Amino acid sequence: MKLYPSSFLCGTHMSNFLVDMAFGSMYANWLTLIHSEFPHVWDKAFRTLGLGTPGDHHVHHKFFKYNFGHLFMWSDMIFKTHRYPENFLKVFNKEV
Repeated sequence: MKLYPSSFLCGTHMSNFLVDMAFGSMYANWLTLIHSEFPHVWDKAFRTLGLGTPGDHHVHHKFFKYNFGHLFMWSDMIFKTHRYPENFLKVFNKEV
């Protein structure tokens, strides 16, 4: 049974290739985003969805014991290792 919508348009091997390329591109772009150290207007929406932001990642690099998730912060929230960047205003630039 073909599980991906693109597999109905292409063969199974081609659809797996397309899914891998799409996921790889999204993952690479997200890693670039969180390492940009630049605050974005959509950070609050991403954080609401449990997605990591550049500010969250900055906390991780500053302390190395918080915010381990690169894509999703859900496990950090569950295990109480998530820290909001706003709690560290004295340590960070206000825009990060």
